[in-house]
Amino acid sequence: MKKETVKKLAFSLGFVALLIGLILLLSLLVFSEESDRSKGALDPSIRGVYDEPENTVDVLMVGDSETYSSLIPLQLFEEYGVTSYCCATSGQLLSDTEEILDRVFSAQSPKVVILETNAIFRKVSTSNVMLRELGGIFSVFTNHNKWKEIGGNGGVTDDESACDLKGYRFSTEVAAVYETGKAKDKESVRIASQNRYYVERIKELCDENGARLILVSVPSALNWSEGRHERLAALAEEVGVAFVDMNLLSDEVPIDWKTDTRDHGDHLNYFGAKKATAFLGKYLSENVSLPDRRADPSCEAWNREVALFHAMIEADKPIE
Repeated sequence: MKKETVKKLAFSLGFVALLIGLILLLSLLVFSEESDRSKGALDPSIRGVYDEPENTVDVLMVGDSETYSSLIPLQLFEEYGVTSYCCATSGQLLSDTEEILDRVFSAQSPKVVILETNAIFRKVSTSNVMLRELGGIFSVFTNHNKWKEIGGNGGVTDDESACDLKGYRFSTEVAAVYETGKAKDKESVRIASQNRYYVERIKELCDENGARLILVSVPSALNWSEGRHERLAALAEEVGVAFVDMNLLSDEVPIDWKTDTRDHGDHLNYFGAKKATAFLGKYLSENVSLPDRRADPSCEAWNREVALFHAMIEADKPIE
């Protein structure tokens, strides 16, 4: 081997070694195993689930912004004594959902996992999967925003305010639907094979941890279609899980698209979320055996948070 070639090879190997060392160093900075579990959370807005007493959260909700805009954990607790946490994040991919559940199962033993179905139609690309796998080795890939917290305000971000409401995002903004009934063509609706794989993996993960997976479609004038409903119903039957579509339950979930949406029918506001959550609570009470934890000493903080939530709602009312 020529001397020049050896030099080039040595330089290349040295560069790769330096790069790996740098990645490992950054990974140690953004995520330490000695720190609390919340350092591994994918999104600051769901870190609060790690602050709940161990094995006291009985229902987990996962999915994208449709989820955290539509389901209110504190309402479920007030009306049924059900402890739940909304581990939804903006634009959540099913690969993220699997990882979030895997981490949360290390601290909680939920009896039910609610997967909101809008995320099932968001494509999980090969690059997303590769980054997720690399993240298992080098945490900097999945916690790449943590550098902003180092030396800052202790890691507190605006998004973390959502933790006070167990992951729910409160909004009383009203922006009526322009027009409804614009269902997508059935033939154009499909569930990608990669996404189906992740739904199956999520089901297996729930089974391994003794949790019942339920697919739920919350009301959305922009995202729902008859074609989506049919594909989801078929998937649920094939995978062996329950599927609840609130978009077809106008009597049980009487959404008024003039007043119950904050952005012209994409997401529900608080007024719509109250109706969706009331139905979910009734459904769970009739179909799943869940403990009433309102008198549980380990959940005393929930009663205080319910009171604070009502104060927040009262303060948000316009002055007449």
